[in-house]
Amino acid sequence: MEKIIQLSLIEVATILDGADGVEDEVLTFLDIQSEEVVCLQTFLIGMVEAERTPGYADPDELELIKAYLEDPDRFVQISPLGSSQAYGWRQSFAETLPEVQSKEVHLLLDGAGAFSRFNRYISDDSNLAKAWELYECKAMEEYLQELVPEGVKIELV
Repeated sequence: MEKIIQLSLIEVATILDGADGVEDEVLTFLDIQSEEVVCLQTFLIGMVEAERTPGYADPDELELIKAYLEDPDRFVQISPLGSSQAYGWRQSFAETLPEVQSKEVHLLLDGAGAFSRFNRYISDDSNLAKAWELYECKAMEEYLQELVPEGVKIELV
């Protein structure tokens, strides 16, 4: 029987967008058992591994770290997208558009500032913005689906 895990589209988009440098300090996981997205501090993981638990640490986070160390297969790491992956999604989206729009989007995606130009262009047309939103949601779902074990289905809500 397939397990279906529903995740918040907004939460997943925030995770995949990432924040520069934060991924070195905090790792984000999908806990397959609880069906929740959890963030664990890398330095605390190291401390718990070394059996040096700081008194100021959040007990809930410590329990999750212990669970992660005991059963790492229960947790699937979700890393922020790289710019090349996000760029590829935009290029693939352009391929779904009528020829004139597709050419325009491909031109916008050439060179520095490509994402800003793409976002401005998309936001000028509500139908195009809706099409991009649906495309990006499906791409995020597919990206997450590749991370989880067989028998688990991800749905963004």
